[in-house]
Amino acid sequence: IGVTGIHLHGRSGHPILASSFANYFGLDCVLELDNLKTYKNDEIEEECNKIHNGWDSEGSVIVLLDKYSRVVDFVKVKTFWYVILRAMREKLKSLGKSNRIATFSKIKDRLNTLKLDFGMDRYLIMTFIDLAQHFCTWLLDDMVERLGKIRVKYPVLW
Repeated sequence: IGVTGIHLHGRSGHPILASSFANYFGLDCVLELDNLKTYKNDEIEEECNKIHNGWDSEGSVIVLLDKYSRVVDFVKVKTFWYVILRAMREKLKSLGKSNRIATFSKIKDRLNTLKLDFGMDRYLIMTFIDLAQHFCTWLLDDMVERLGKIRVKYPVLW
């Protein structure tokens, strides 16, 4: 449930308000109030870079507030790790014995595009391309069982 989508007088509700509603109604909430951090304007770019370089995480949401602590915007900042795995998952949906080479080629092309778009390290991308090739082969060894789990368990299955 996207509780952060609450709008009051043309503005999104504050994350603390959304979290309070979720807690009150017994809903799980990804926002942990103990982990809220504030940054000055000149620190945001550095924090985004830290998030991008994170590992084993989807990323973070940065909530931009005005001087009255009203929500101005939400910015989802994804880790490179997550972006790469998500791109691979999308291409793996079409994987089958007859199109393994085509699927791997699509993965390779997509990761090379990400490398250019995000300025990712080429050795990181090359490592993921190599891992993707081995992962495709591994999936095809027991295709019926493993391919059914791609959408549900990926990247855990990875």
